[in-house]
Amino acid sequence: MSRATISRLPSGRAAGLGLALSLMVTAPALVGALALDAGLSLAPWMLGGSWLAIAGWHVWSSAGRRRATVDIAACIAVVTLALSLASTVFDLSFDGQYYHETAIRLLAGGWNPVWNSAAAESLPSGMHVVSIPKAAWIVEAMLTQGTGALESAKGLQAIALAAAFLLAWPSLECLGVRRRAAVIVALLAAANPVALQQLQSFYTDGLLASSLVAVLALAVLFAHTQAWRFGCALALALAFVANLKFAGVVYAALIALAVWLTLVRRGTMSARRWMQVASLAAAVAAVEGVNPYLTNTLRHGHPAYPFAGPDAQPIVRQVFYEPTFLAMSAPERVAISLFGESSDDTERAPRWKVPFTLHAQEVGAFTTVDTRIAGWGPWFGGALLLSAVILAFARTSERARSRTLAALSAAFVLTALIVPYGFYARYTPQVWFAALPALLLDDLRGWRTRALAAILAANLAFVATVSTAAQLVTERTHRAQLRALAAQAAGVPVAVTQREAPFENVDLHFAAFGLRTQAAPVAPCAAPAQLLRTHAWMCLADGRSPDPAPDPLRVIEPLRSRLRAVIGARP
Repeated sequence: MSRATISRLPSGRAAGLGLALSLMVTAPALVGALALDAGLSLAPWMLGGSWLAIAGWHVWSSAGRRRATVDIAACIAVVTLALSLASTVFDLSFDGQYYHETAIRLLAGGWNPVWNSAAAESLPSGMHVVSIPKAAWIVEAMLTQGTGALESAKGLQAIALAAAFLLAWPSLECLGVRRRAAVIVALLAAANPVALQQLQSFYTDGLLASSLVAVLALAVLFAHTQAWRFGCALALALAFVANLKFAGVVYAALIALAVWLTLVRRGTMSARRWMQVASLAAAVAAVEGVNPYLTNTLRHGHPAYPFAGPDAQPIVRQVFYEPTFLAMSAPERVAISLFGESSDDTERAPRWKVPFTLHAQEVGAFTTVDTRIAGWGPWFGGALLLSAVILAFARTSERARSRTLAALSAAFVLTALIVPYGFYARYTPQVWFAALPALLLDDLRGWRTRALAAILAANLAFVATVSTAAQLVTERTHRAQLRALAAQAAGVPVAVTQREAPFENVDLHFAAFGLRTQAAPVAPCAAPAQLLRTHAWMCLADGRSPDPAPDPLRVIEPLRSRLRAVIGARP
């Protein structure tokens, strides 16, 4: 293919930018994994070298130097904005503080999990740090090294989300979707509710959602252009998905099979070419997965340790405790999560609700990064039913297309039954895509599909608004507590006692406000105060008790009370 292949695509500029941003996420993961496999430590030049190579490739493959310069400037702007915004917010999530940050900080500090796992096994979070896939952590560790700020590495989430949108848009146009509809559907696909909730955290579920969109879009673009730049990017993206989470291996294999059945069987792509891409993806995934898949097999007898195998730990059951719900079959649990009341209460049985309604309790369910029941949004169940109705009652001229779209929608829902706890939206963010195929039935020309798009957009706006507002209020309160502590301490060190699951990186929060800390097995004051959203309890080293943490919910309590009065609360 000529260098102008991308420029001849519909929305070629978006395709080129999306391709570059996708490679900026996936290529450093391969480079870093190669270094670790070779016994080296991660270094910032690996990330910088990867990005410079991508920029050089973009200049070479672009139709004009001026256009390439503008594209590179746009990529720099996206990356700079993403990293800058991420650096201003602490990740106050449980998993983020418990093991994601610990793993990233260890990798950035020179730890090699392939050859020196013992260096992390003694940590409280050592089982997770050593035995969980590390594709995202590798890139985030190099970002931490390059910027000097751990929190900035969260910006990888926003980069991947932008890449997902920019790739989905032209790929839909390649399928014959008109531009306006392609842009709207691409936005709805990329703005996955799980991704929006986790945008300022180190969780990998939202990153998985964005990566799945990129994989599907790259498969379409590769089939349409037969250009190896898309084929190689697709292989890297598939390998990245397989090494983001254990479930990623399943999803990557399913996508490869789906592409085979649709594109190859229909003659859109040759079997030989697809096998070349699949083989390249498998080879890259194997390189990136030496730790943990190979090391877990050698040490614990199963690649998916600690979730499976003879040494498996019962940690998955911690996501929900209510016995009635746990006694349900997997399809029943998925069904009530799709069409039930959004909830993050692990000890209360989930409840069904009337579609398109909103209960006051559901607002609180989206103030965290990992809503357990109906985490795809309070109106997603209704939107899914509406999409099914639209496809079922399609006009005669649209019947063939509607059957294909219905099968695609059903396939996304059925993936929730493949992995344990498929009812939990953060484990199955791809279920969100099940409501989108109906939008393609008439390219958003009819009132039914426009109504569906509006409901999905409102659902996303609700999730984004609640989760962002809660995070900002909590962040502000967290920083206010540290600022008040710094004023009260007046140079005296803070004695920190960690309770329950220790958060090893909370020292960075104190350091940001000039506070010196010292570990204290027993709190040396009469009334230790808990640092908001952490497991750290604080005393001043001279025996004084710090002021208690303010309640962040007091700021929004008037709004909650008014909302409860308008919507109505269920007992």
